Amino acid sequence: MIMINFDLYMAYQQRQEELLKEVEHDRLVKEALKARQPQDHNASTVLARIGRKLANLGSSLEERYGAQPQAEVKLNSQSESGGC
Repeated sequence: MIMINFDLYMAYQQRQEELLKEVEHDRLVKEALKARQPQDHNASTVLARIGRKLANLGSSLEERYGAQPQAEVKLNSQSESGGC
């Protein structure tokens, strides 16, 4: 009976250690992601600003010159043959 309790206790201790390692790992991942976030946010902000500027430029060009017909995309002979 004592041996069974000891085995259960050892299994409990091992599981506790595994959980602590998992929590520490999750904390480190969260910390690393948090450190990256400002860079990602800054890049997103810059790209959003560039996108708005391009959209405004396109709108002003359409106002000045009117809407142009869609350009037809033509493939060169290499692309049509499917060869590389």
